[in-house]
Amino acid sequence: GPKSDGTIPEDQKEILLKIGKWLEVNGDAIYGTRYWKAFGEGPTEVKKGHHSEGSNQGFTSKDIRFTSKGNKLYAIVLDWPEHGKVNIASLAKNAEHAKNLDISEVHVLGSGESIEWSQNNEGLVVNMPKERPCDFAFTIVLTL
Repeated sequence: GPKSDGTIPEDQKEILLKIGKWLEVNGDAIYGTRYWKAFGEGPTEVKKGHHSEGSNQGFTSKDIRFTSKGNKLYAIVLDWPEHGKVNIASLAKNAEHAKNLDISEVHVLGSGESIEWSQNNEGLVVNMPKERPCDFAFTIVLTL
């Protein structure tokens, strides 16, 4: 936190500025949203307990968290996909939570590129934009 004279240490200031920059791009997936039917998906387990964060592994593009607002479902991909594609297994045609979902549009927050996507029995496959819209955690928006 701030020092006794009220100043914020430089390393902490940099972290806060990075969070603010991320929220400028991805805030729509956070502000005023609610949880979705599923918290998320992915292989990376987060250790619990006091001071356990140092032993956590890095997230992958298979680690995805969900929020929702109105007719929007947000899939926040926690790392950039190596080959430019993300597969969201929770949104497979036959998946429990994807039944009755009618996806009309898919785009990535912070990108003006048109996004190609398809839905099959393995998941919702999204071709990510050529350019990363921010430095970390990338938000795919589905209009339902």
